[in-house]
Amino acid sequence: MNLVSVILPVKNNAVVLPDLLTDLKSQHYKNFEVIFVDNNSVDQTYQQLVAFKRLSGIKTTIISQRIRQSVATSYNQALTHAQGRYVMFLTAKMRLHPMWLSQVSQTAVVNQTDIVGYNGQNQHFNSATDLITSYLLGQTPMNIEGMLIKRQLTRSISFDPKLSLHAGTLFLYNIYQRATSATFLGGKVQPELKHSKNTFKAEHLQVVTVLDSIDQCIQQNYPTLSNYAWRHKHQTLTDLYHQIKQLPMTNRRIFKTELVKIKAELRTIEFKQFEFSNIKRFKSWLNRRFNRHMTIYPESKNKNISF
Repeated sequence: MNLVSVILPVKNNAVVLPDLLTDLKSQHYKNFEVIFVDNNSVDQTYQQLVAFKRLSGIKTTIISQRIRQSVATSYNQALTHAQGRYVMFLTAKMRLHPMWLSQVSQTAVVNQTDIVGYNGQNQHFNSATDLITSYLLGQTPMNIEGMLIKRQLTRSISFDPKLSLHAGTLFLYNIYQRATSATFLGGKVQPELKHSKNTFKAEHLQVVTVLDSIDQCIQQNYPTLSNYAWRHKHQTLTDLYHQIKQLPMTNRRIFKTELVKIKAELRTIEFKQFEFSNIKRFKSWLNRRFNRHMTIYPESKNKNISF
């Protein structure tokens, strides 16, 4: 059995953390270690970690920080302590099915795959090109939490601390680039990621930086996928536009400049990349203005992609 390093950054999570700790103790797969990074918690979080280490019987490392740092920095710090062949990144608000570690570990061995995750479709990819294409089309996970990843893939890359909310998105894309195979499972056994409703803030705009990095990489390394990349960028910017437009007027004014830039970028993509007709550009505007999904993207020129 391959050792799995489970990485979990925490900060003032005493209310929700016990559920995940119980899930870890209930895992049928026992060959794993847990690396906690406590980011200067002031509640009972640290005491819960100490109790888990003392009573669970699971190999546990606690890295205690006395200064504030981002989740990205915590992930990078924990990776230097990981000893497993595979790593898995979690957040305190997640829940794990008792069979999750067993299922993904067994799949990794049977399929000899670099990545095992969940997308509900039971898909297997044997090339980075197909994997990235599926990523750009939104058919593979864009969240890194709960995914089993071969640790060797993480050795030359790291989470970008400047991208506080989107560091995991860019990190996962870089992982997909380096993978030679990946399997995404279906069924009822899956990790549960509880998305909390966060107020829109300036950090959400960091996704534009991520999109630019992905676009640059696609143009250099996967030029045949450029049309998928433009589609992904257009969809993501449209979603970002919707988020800003849904804010109350007083808050929306804060992001007035960014909103103008997003609209200009969307129009540029539609005119220069997609070569939309006036009717299609009008429908795209309706989609942005009234949140009606009327945009029809042109088919990719690459006919060799199969799933």
